[in-house]
Amino acid sequence: MKKFDKIFQEKLARVIVSDRNILHKLSRIRDNIDIESIFDVPVYSWFVSRSLVYFEKYNTCPPREYFSRCIKKNNIPHGEKRFYWKFYKRLKKPVKNKNYYVDELFAFLKYKIIERSISLSIDELNNGNIDRVVDRIMESVDKTKIVEDDIGLVFFEEYKKRLNDVEVDAGIKTGITSFDRLFKNNGITKRKLFVIAAPPGKGKTSWLVDKGYKAILQGKSVLFITLEMSEQEIFERFLASFSGVPLFNIAKKKKLVRKRVGGFPKRFRNRLIIKEFSSLSLTVNGLSRYIDRLNSELGFYPDLVLIDYADLMKPTKWLKDKREALSSIYTGLKKLAQDKEVAIWTASQVGRKALWSKIIDIDTLWEDFGKAMIADSIVALCMKKKERENSRARLYVAKNRDGIDGVEVPVKVDYSTQRFYSLREN
Repeated sequence: MKKFDKIFQEKLARVIVSDRNILHKLSRIRDNIDIESIFDVPVYSWFVSRSLVYFEKYNTCPPREYFSRCIKKNNIPHGEKRFYWKFYKRLKKPVKNKNYYVDELFAFLKYKIIERSISLSIDELNNGNIDRVVDRIMESVDKTKIVEDDIGLVFFEEYKKRLNDVEVDAGIKTGITSFDRLFKNNGITKRKLFVIAAPPGKGKTSWLVDKGYKAILQGKSVLFITLEMSEQEIFERFLASFSGVPLFNIAKKKKLVRKRVGGFPKRFRNRLIIKEFSSLSLTVNGLSRYIDRLNSELGFYPDLVLIDYADLMKPTKWLKDKREALSSIYTGLKKLAQDKEVAIWTASQVGRKALWSKIIDIDTLWEDFGKAMIADSIVALCMKKKERENSRARLYVAKNRDGIDGVEVPVKVDYSTQRFYSLREN
């Protein structure tokens, strides 16, 4: 593919040969575009071509054994076969951030379909055949709609493959075992929107920092978006987490901080990016473009996006009603989590009447019930005055679409190092 490098093409070819929906779309537009010529590398073109032949005959994705037989039977020069076998082995490995490659492919295909239609229409336009030009353009537009449409999941045809994709214990752990067990995958998962809710000053930012810290220790990549505090303030909070040096002592104990953080930069290089935006300046679309920019310029793609906090984002379109505006932001974040295949944790402020409430349930959470409907999971950070004095809190799971809710989990909070612990764990 002329506009993409070989690494991108290799991952895209792996996505295509294993996705029935993509093969279905490609087979329907083959008369409008030479699919095999999309790739610069003959190996990738060969695998995609064989996949389409198999799909058009059997209406499903080819098994890996099919490629093995083709490599053995086809007249591939002996010196080049090793490249085919190398790619064949890589088919076992799933492609991370698959939707990104699919979106780029479909955008490219739509462009090529329209480009070809315009190219073929030039002579007819010069000859005054306007009606034929219009028909050709409309036909190409219809073809682009094929690219956009999703045929859906054919259950009994795909269930074996999908069942193999079901992972046990696949969630990003919060470090609080009794809390993680409430979720289907023993932790938070991609494509989901999670909300921590609490009154002002109760530790929402500390919770987000702790979730980022724990995710990085599990080898995950984390993007922290701050719309309230500065990048430096969030940096110092993460520094306290990684070093264990209290936040208020970092300036005085820099030597100890360097010693304790020592090996982390090499071990977790480029695993954490902190980005500050001013309040009410960042839209969901802007955040999406920023993630794409990180991927293209740094090769960084987050597993977890932390937003402190979504209520301070700017709606994509102006809405007079504040509740509708906030609901549109949360709807956009939910879609972003699905499209980018990331997990999103954000924080939300609750009213003063919840300040020292024993439990903050959904009825207490927000005036705007729309946010509660959109989020996949809502966790309230609850504490009374005495609990706060004793560094104690309770996590009340007010909503949990893929797990158990209505459950309270007691925790210990160390605000000086931004860490949350189970009371039964160190």
